[in-house]
Amino acid sequence: MYDFALVFSVLHTHCEAPMALTREQIASIAVLARLDLTSSEIPVYQHSLSSILDFVGTLDAIDTASVVPMA
Repeated sequence: MYDFALVFSVLHTHCEAPMALTREQIASIAVLARLDLTSSEIPVYQHSLSSILDFVGTLDAIDTASVVPMA
């Protein structure tokens, strides 16, 4: 399995409080995605998905007003 959390933690530093998903939210997402997660997999997904959301939040905070659109 690819560890997105490791990649995103190296790529950025986050000043605000991190977005932390609960075990219940991960279980709900797993049901929607039709994933049969074991109890030992939930913390892994919890950390990885929380890190992805933190990274998206960091991207959202970047000022892109001076960036020329590519398409």
